[in-house]
Amino acid sequence: GYLSMAVLMTVALLTMDQGNQVGWHAEIIRFGVVCSALALAVPILVEWSNADALVPLRLFKSSDFSLAMTISLIRSAGMFATFFLQPLFLQQIQGRDPIQTGLLMIPAAVGFALSMPFAGMITDRFGGRWPTFIGAFVAGWAYVLYYNIDYQTSDWGIIYPQALRGFGMALILSPSMTVGISAVPLKDVGTASWML
Repeated sequence: GYLSMAVLMTVALLTMDQGNQVGWHAEIIRFGVVCSALALAVPILVEWSNADALVPLRLFKSSDFSLAMTISLIRSAGMFATFFLQPLFLQQIQGRDPIQTGLLMIPAAVGFALSMPFAGMITDRFGGRWPTFIGAFVAGWAYVLYYNIDYQTSDWGIIYPQALRGFGMALILSPSMTVGISAVPLKDVGTASWML
């Protein structure tokens, strides 16, 4: 499992890295894409039949776990894309210094930290499905508000979506993890928790 994953990651990363330099239609890039696809099939076959798998694919038989993983993937993509792109926008487009940029990034963390206890309480009371849905709606609305920012956007035009996104992400995190972990057998809870 480990060896096949290492081969997959190495070949895929080298292919993506070299694609811009030599051209995406070059023979070596096509070969890298084919090798990456084959290298992806090997870990899946190895992990599927292995009792002590690195990534136990049998957990995905549960629709609740699969849905929680999908939500986790989307949540992480949105969150980390914002962590990467927002500072670039604030510094390169708006011309802010790193201190101002850091201060404008704080509201997301504050919104997240303040709403995590609330997310846990409503998850305990109502289960994980509705809080996850509400959190996805709130975070989605925050991303819609990002659509309107430009080089003239005021501090409050950045702070408000940041805080709203933090609140929504907290409402997604705890409930979706609860649903996903509850869907797996007790012996797999540790594995499920690192995957989510």
